[in-house]
Amino acid sequence: MFRKLFPAENGGSNSSPKPSPGCFVDVVTGSDSPLLGKLRRYRELTLRRSLLGRGCIAAYYALISPLLLLTLRSCPSLRTPYRRVVYLIADRV
Repeated sequence: MFRKLFPAENGGSNSSPKPSPGCFVDVVTGSDSPLLGKLRRYRELTLRRSLLGRGCIAAYYALISPLLLLTLRSCPSLRTPYRRVVYLIADRV
């Protein structure tokens, strides 16, 4: 189970989780946003290198993104504040 949550590097394989239309950042910023590319690079080049980083990735896809999407679906007016927060976070990575 531990290996499922925190998979080791795939020997150079680039098989990483790609944001889907259900990805919170993708929905908030738009799939053609340069910001999305920046965050993907940070995920792949920085977070994926450590156990803690891989745990953060797993938590994002399993818990954080789905919960934020639920709140966004129930309250679409949160899109702009959510987008601002995503941009603030991206400026720091």
